[in-house]
Amino acid sequence: MEQIKGVKLFELEAALLLPGFLYSFNIADFKRRNCHFGHRVGDADIAELDDLIAAAARPDGTARRIGGDRWLMLSGSNANERVQDLLNRYQRAEPFTSGWRIRATRDGEERIADTPLATVIRRAVRCLYTEVASAERLAPAIAALEENNWGLPVNRPYPLSQLSAQPRARWQCVDQYPKYEDPPCPFCGARQFEWIGGDDCISDGMCKDCGAEISIDFIR
Repeated sequence: MEQIKGVKLFELEAALLLPGFLYSFNIADFKRRNCHFGHRVGDADIAELDDLIAAAARPDGTARRIGGDRWLMLSGSNANERVQDLLNRYQRAEPFTSGWRIRATRDGEERIADTPLATVIRRAVRCLYTEVASAERLAPAIAALEENNWGLPVNRPYPLSQLSAQPRARWQCVDQYPKYEDPPCPFCGARQFEWIGGDDCISDGMCKDCGAEISIDFIR
């Protein structure tokens, strides 16, 4: 509901500035960054990008955050240079230790084992844009950008008109993980588990050999 409300408010603001250039932004692989760094860092990432997009729109346009990690911006003129500048300022690469941590609990005792790997974690944005001539074409253009702003090169404004020539590719913020395989149970060394739950960041289960409760997640 909030995203729909945000889009409608943006349409009202942007319609007054047409014709112009419409840009859609999203933080690439944002969910994975949140899994590693937590929501406090994620909130700071959002606030920083929100300020940069607002500044890029300010000379002759408007911008609005329309979802958790998604923005729309309308500029009365081609803003590719301004947009590229904000993308350059926002991107980041940091040394990072990735890998898997297995926690096992049995009879009140907990054991932990890590599989670490030194790598790099990155922060990046996808940006798709198109020219919009009139208010009647604004809503369809927004829908087209939002539907297609995935699997594109990061840290550059990409034209909607060239979308058919661009192969989609999955991008992730962590350069490399250790090869994933079920790690040995810290109690008995077995690798056979019965998985019973979890989410995108963690897997929960039980060791089939010794009955230990098992939890596997990212090293943080």
